[in-house]
Amino acid sequence: MDAIGRDEQDSTQRRYVDDLSWFAPLLAPTWLLPGVPKDAPRVELAAERWPEEPPLDQDGRDLRLGLPFFLAEGIRYLTNALPSVRSEPVPPSGQQASAGISILTSIVAGHPPVIKVRLMDAAFGLERDPIEREVESEADLGAVLVSLPRATTDALRSTGVRSSWDSRYSPPPPTYAARVVRGHRACVRLCDPGSFISESADRRASARDEARLVIRRLADAATSTSEALPAVLFFATLVGATRAGFDAASDFRMSVNARCMEATDLRDPVFRLSVIALRTIGDEAIAERRAHQLESVEDPSFQDWLERARRA
Repeated sequence: MDAIGRDEQDSTQRRYVDDLSWFAPLLAPTWLLPGVPKDAPRVELAAERWPEEPPLDQDGRDLRLGLPFFLAEGIRYLTNALPSVRSEPVPPSGQQASAGISILTSIVAGHPPVIKVRLMDAAFGLERDPIEREVESEADLGAVLVSLPRATTDALRSTGVRSSWDSRYSPPPPTYAARVVRGHRACVRLCDPGSFISESADRRASARDEARLVIRRLADAATSTSEALPAVLFFATLVGATRAGFDAASDFRMSVNARCMEATDLRDPVFRLSVIALRTIGDEAIAERRAHQLESVEDPSFQDWLERARRA
């Protein structure tokens, strides 16, 4: 089956693959994603707008806005569909997406709160049965979150989307799932140069401290498992934030080194991405040695990426 090439993806109405939170900060590693057919179904995800009162703190906003990115990642690896993510929340009325299938996520206040995933199919003009998960406690939140990608891809089968399997995908450990979901949105936020620009020294310091806290949480998640994707998100957030003006990357030297040195197989995404991550913390020599080893990988798309990584 023909796969969509990079140029064709960029010429579509939305840059679907790029909507994964970590894709752009890591210099578009197309080799890290499964191929998709040219007629791949489109799925657009968004968070439903929530009430303004009571106001949410940053963690609350990141959890709600990170959930569509988290589900998009699962859809990208576990189906033949191409997901896109709206950057801002949408009205809960079910505003029709430009894609054929839309998914709206929300967290409904209550005792207990409920995480809801609504799926709408434009082809038939109907809403499928929603996925609803009660969150009995903070400890229960992680288990609920890691259940949602598979539940969502199962629900998508009713729209004609085909399920698949990819060895590179696995949900994060439940203990760290909330950090990862919030981290997807934080990655997008912190890669924006505006995050660290302010005439006020106090505001710049506050932004640096908030970024340090977010990245520390992602570092803990990345080093808690041998699965690749938590490390991918950690590296992307650290690399992207550093390019945007975050000046404390060296604080994460031990975490980056620990995760990178654990990866010794040239096929491991963490080994490959260490070329960027190690440069970010100043370990240029080790990064270049790894890049030299990776020259033996017989994959043109990867070699194109490796050249970009060396120039970055």
